[in-house]
Amino acid sequence: MIRRSVWVVAAALAALACSATPTDSGPPPVVLLGKWTYTGTETGSTITISGTLTVASQSGKLLTGSAAWTEDDGMGGTTRLIGPVTGRALDSTSVTFDAILPSATRNHVGTVKADTIFGTWFDVTPGGLGASGAFRAVLQ
Repeated sequence: MIRRSVWVVAAALAALACSATPTDSGPPPVVLLGKWTYTGTETGSTITISGTLTVASQSGKLLTGSAAWTEDDGMGGTTRLIGPVTGRALDSTSVTFDAILPSATRNHVGTVKADTIFGTWFDVTPGGLGASGAFRAVLQ
């Protein structure tokens, strides 16, 4: 009886594994590799953001890279933001990625049109949602 129960559990697990969400392998729905000129603004403030977004690798829908940005507060103060980037090309026109910065993870949701990505971002901090704004990235 125990042997039969083990077989039933193993068969159920195998069936579950086969019905799981497909992997992100295969050709990417849109190729995002390269260095992008990144600009952005923060909602409700004078802060502007500029720098580069680099997509260093893309495997299927998954992408990784780095961000190197400068935030300018409009009064002479600047903050340098550098960190890794991970994300996904959801389809041929949609992308989501996180820039993991020292102060927060900045989540981006964008639309790809030719050599440009544009959309919105928001900071996810340990205390919840933080700042938000708009961004544009143009392939160099």
